[in-house]
Amino acid sequence: MKAILRRTTTMLCAAVMAVPMALSVYASIPDPTSGVKFDDSAVISNESGISIGGGDTDQPVTSSDYTITIPATFDIANSGWNEIGEIKAGGTLENGKKLVVTATSANDWALKSGENEVSYEMMNYEDDSAPATSWEFTDLPASQSIGVNVEDYSGKPAGSYTDTVTFTASVESAEYVPQTFTSLSDGDILRVGDTLEVASGGYDFRDDGYSLKAWNAPYTVLRANVEGLGDPTMMPTVTEDVNGAYYVIKGNNNNYYDFEGRLAATDTSDGVIITKKDSYWAINVYEP
Repeated sequence: MKAILRRTTTMLCAAVMAVPMALSVYASIPDPTSGVKFDDSAVISNESGISIGGGDTDQPVTSSDYTITIPATFDIANSGWNEIGEIKAGGTLENGKKLVVTATSANDWALKSGENEVSYEMMNYEDDSAPATSWEFTDLPASQSIGVNVEDYSGKPAGSYTDTVTFTASVESAEYVPQTFTSLSDGDILRVGDTLEVASGGYDFRDDGYSLKAWNAPYTVLRANVEGLGDPTMMPTVTEDVNGAYYVIKGNNNNYYDFEGRLAATDTSDGVIITKKDSYWAINVYEP
């Protein structure tokens, strides 16, 4: 059995790559050492307009955010399990994001020659109970081993069997992992669930009429609904709610700061952003 992956395409659009596959089945028993050979690098990048380069080794194309590299060469010497190598993911991911790689087959995971076909499955490990066609990475760099399980093709008619596998990569939202800030810097973005430790002194938010002092740390950023806004005869009532209308800051004394309706959340906001003034700090809703 012999098959060749040939590089014949450039990026059609950002982060999508079509990989043509070909399998030749001979009437006689093939040389088991010939295998199935992929003879070019397979690279996905989120930088548009990138061409896939050839060569005998993996050739990642680095984009502004991430790079996915598929093994440049591998041989399938028999039906059954064949280990390919690794999907390698590099670059950086914003907290709360994940990199998702998916593989789809034009022939529904079959190499076809006319009415005849050789079925195969892409899997992570030989003993996996189900095919693997999607991979998620939340921390980079990372890698995932892959292989294919090919059905017995010894009785198949001679011919050239082909398929095209398309790999697609995208950055999607993931469950946000709250961070702890031990200090503030100009431009810091604090999202819901993040905490701020204040070792000594504090941070003066003069425009907003309060300071975050060390003795009330840690402070936590939350969403909440606030009742009684604009009524000078009553103290506003704060009710924590993951979908609340406002961002508030809660100290370890259970007091709320910046709860007077100035930090109104929107459908597109993603926390609050800190700005350093000459001698004090300002806080505003962050809109990506």
